[in-house]
Amino acid sequence: METVDPRIHFALNCAAESCPAIAAYSADVDAELADATALYLERTVEHDTGRLGRSVVRVPRVCLWFRGDFGGAAGVRRLLREHGLLGADERPRVRSLEWDWSRRVGRFREDAGE
Repeated sequence: METVDPRIHFALNCAAESCPAIAAYSADVDAELADATALYLERTVEHDTGRLGRSVVRVPRVCLWFRGDFGGAAGVRRLLREHGLLGADERPRVRSLEWDWSRRVGRFREDAGE
């Protein structure tokens, strides 16, 4: 692979509570990764106002752990804009959510929903 596709982080699962749901992938993996990314981001991303009134967006911890894959904070904001989770002019601080390592097995994605 010559380029990194950060969407893979929304498809991998280590059986922790914070992981995306498990899904089977087919030859149409590009569309399926797009769906997995959209579903996981919609389920997890949070917006709030931080200290001093500045907007803060909290994203899954994998966006911090693998920030190079996403292109840093600017790349994370770009990804959120692509999925309609940030407005074109919004430049919030990017923070990560806590990762829940509690074991959770058996959460499978069915069709288009989690």
